[in-house]
Amino acid sequence: MTLTFVGGISGVNGVIGLDAIAGAKAAVAEINAAGGVDHGHPLALNAYDSQGDPSDAVVATRKAIAAGNRLFYSGPWSSPECLAVAPLIQRAGGLMINTLCSANQLVGANNVSPAFYLASASDSQSTQDEAAFIKAGLPATTQADIIGYNYLVAKQVIQGELSDAAAIGHPLSVHKAYYVPLDTEDFATAVTALSVTEAKPTPNRLLIMATFGDGSTSLALQAAPYHFLQNYAGIITVGGWFSSAVSLKGKAPAVWDNYSYEYQAAVNPAVNNAFLAAYAKVAGTLGPANDWTYEGWVAAEEYAAAINKANSTSPSAIQAALSGLTIQAPTGPIIMHADVHQAEVNTMIYEIVGDTSAPNDVRLIKWYAVDSFTHKVVASGS
Repeated sequence: MTLTFVGGISGVNGVIGLDAIAGAKAAVAEINAAGGVDHGHPLALNAYDSQGDPSDAVVATRKAIAAGNRLFYSGPWSSPECLAVAPLIQRAGGLMINTLCSANQLVGANNVSPAFYLASASDSQSTQDEAAFIKAGLPATTQADIIGYNYLVAKQVIQGELSDAAAIGHPLSVHKAYYVPLDTEDFATAVTALSVTEAKPTPNRLLIMATFGDGSTSLALQAAPYHFLQNYAGIITVGGWFSSAVSLKGKAPAVWDNYSYEYQAAVNPAVNNAFLAAYAKVAGTLGPANDWTYEGWVAAEEYAAAINKANSTSPSAIQAALSGLTIQAPTGPIIMHADVHQAEVNTMIYEIVGDTSAPNDVRLIKWYAVDSFTHKVVASGS
């Protein structure tokens, strides 16, 4: 019984795919040690590299399908890739449980593919949570600077965040906005310009980073010599800042992240400890558990639970079993709402900062777990 990953595992941000695969390996090790799936069958994993490119993702998916693969997990990690490959998987009679893409077009009753299911928050859910947090946590802010990737999800997130903030009575005007290609790590233009406008503290202005992975790390490194990031009222991003903070070796600026997981902020501590222990055995040279390793773990656990509920390895039977399926994760219960092709999850909004005295050189300051469907805080800590 094989689950297949198609997504970038090389090139810029390839570590996202590697992390997700490692998370899935941790889950599969737990699942197989407990007896496997469907009356004792072991789960296995394989992967096809798309290098983060939609065209290459189409080619890789076709190769995977031709080789007999029908159950796809977690990847791709970019929404343009997911939008490109989801219809191919549907036409082949396959199924995809994804945790890394977030475009709004991927979920809902009329999503792009009936065979696609998302077990994480969509863009619109994340922006509603983020707008509410900005209003409550950064009430003095009236302006935003923006640095983001020039692609579908970043634009949706930024526009959604601004619209949602205005809708709840906290409008934000855009002071400066800079967008760069998805495959670049060069933020020189944005950094140079903002180092001038942010030379002094601006208590009414926040920085929104619509970047992730290697790009977020590069942005922080390029900004560091100018010492302007600390002049913002706050910095907030959607996705994967923890890994960047780790790589900055204690020098990471304080940033609020709105994403899926923080290993020090568990709603279900026992499940989290089991996940961390399983991941430690397969991590190899990868860093500590992060959002992407967690999301790989979730996808594999979703498949195992659905296969056992269906008592079948047929994609159609597994898909039918997804309705109402609930698994327990480190962040709390994950409940699949099959009618909208999406699971109800707890997203994590948390602030971390570089600190050489803390584990992995990153200190957790404060966290909130927010239900992605109700947008209510269900747990918090510091």
